[in-house]
Amino acid sequence: ALGRLGVLGEAELAGAVSDQDPVVRVHAQRLLAATPLAGEKYSALILSGFKDPDPMVRRAAVQAASNSPGQSFIRPLLGLHQSTPRGDVHLDHSIRIALRNHLRNTEWFRKLAAQKLSDPEVGLVLSLCLALKNRGAGEYIVGHLDRLSSFPTDRIGEYLRFAARYIPESSISSAVAFSREKFEGSRQFQSELIESVRQGLQERGVAIPASVRSWALELAKGYLDAGAEALVRRISWEYLPHPAAPRQENPWQFSTRDSFKVRLPPAPPGSPVLSSFPTGERKVGIYRSG
Repeated sequence: ALGRLGVLGEAELAGAVSDQDPVVRVHAQRLLAATPLAGEKYSALILSGFKDPDPMVRRAAVQAASNSPGQSFIRPLLGLHQSTPRGDVHLDHSIRIALRNHLRNTEWFRKLAAQKLSDPEVGLVLSLCLALKNRGAGEYIVGHLDRLSSFPTDRIGEYLRFAARYIPESSISSAVAFSREKFEGSRQFQSELIESVRQGLQERGVAIPASVRSWALELAKGYLDAGAEALVRRISWEYLPHPAAPRQENPWQFSTRDSFKVRLPPAPPGSPVLSSFPTGERKVGIYRSG
């Protein structure tokens, strides 16, 4: 009530933030959240709530920081997230929202990205990138592509689509190189990633870069080569005895012969052919493709 009346001064607010009663401390942080105030002193009051032993006070302080973004809150929010028990889902979610609100400031994001972050902090920032929808988030993803390989496959596609939409075209080749190297053994998954990248480029209205076209062409060639190999394997030949032949022996053998000169491009000299000549042309049998 005193806050709404405007009669709660800085000293009174500081006293409420450090009051022995956690209920009073919660209301003090909620007041800071409801009436955004600028200045280092007010930021310090909010930051003190991050270290409060009472989880309700910490939640209220995070809400206050979310409502009054300041660059000085970013690293403490990252630290608070690391120290938050996994069971406190509400606080975890509140911290993520607060960080998202802060990192929408492209200058703050750029400065954070230039700092040395721990692996858990990098993972947290990456998890927020898709909600930021700006170039800084796309560049951060490209700068940490190695982390994506441990993500679920559907999430990797989302990240590459996002990056293709927001990063400079000159950086797309890095995402392509990562995808081709990390998932070389899975043509199907590479096809899905190419589609994700294509959608991202389409959403921004730009042409397909040469690196993506080259990737798609090589993948298509791989499919064709694999199909040809499978076709060769499927066409098998087998010997069947001729019912009227007096001797039921296989007359067919491989031999090498020079190609006949015909209009079609000839095979190289010494091509292997199936022939009945080596056995003297005296045996009779059937050789058919399966």
